[in-house]
Amino acid sequence: MWTTRTRALVIGGTAVVLVGGATAGTIAVANASDSSSTTPSATASATPGASSSTGTTATKGDKAKHRKPRAEELARLKDVLHAEWTTKDKAGKVVTHDAIRGTVTAVSGSSITVKAADGVNETYALGGSTKVTLGQGKGVKAKSGSVGDLKTGANVVVLGTGTSSLTADRVLVPAA
Repeated sequence: MWTTRTRALVIGGTAVVLVGGATAGTIAVANASDSSSTTPSATASATPGASSSTGTTATKGDKAKHRKPRAEELARLKDVLHAEWTTKDKAGKVVTHDAIRGTVTAVSGSSITVKAADGVNETYALGGSTKVTLGQGKGVKAKSGSVGDLKTGANVVVLGTGTSSLTADRVLVPAA
């Protein structure tokens, strides 16, 4: 079963990737469609509490709005094929997370290779700390499994860390 932390990491990381891409795309389209406009500038004020020359200020309610994504936005995350995002751990160390949803193309006691629907393949090292969850799904109670339960051809979601070499933290096998 997805823990609250795992769900938050996947949803939060994927949302960051999606929002970042959408923002970059919007900026690129805006710049391309109006190349004759000038770029507005904002002047910072040295006076505490004073607003910038753009006339916008953040209110306490704005922060709360950004913490609660709309249901439609979260529903789109179910179709994510693979993602990578970076966070800081409690000690301030940078950690790169990686996730993929797809079909197991190879599995051994020490690694798993998964191919996403778009053809991307990722291989993760499996270790003693890798948690395997079987039967993940709506209305189906999940149970703990082991690396030995992973089979070629199975549909899985793998969550892990790393950059050039990936390590699986969790492998989720959805209910059939």
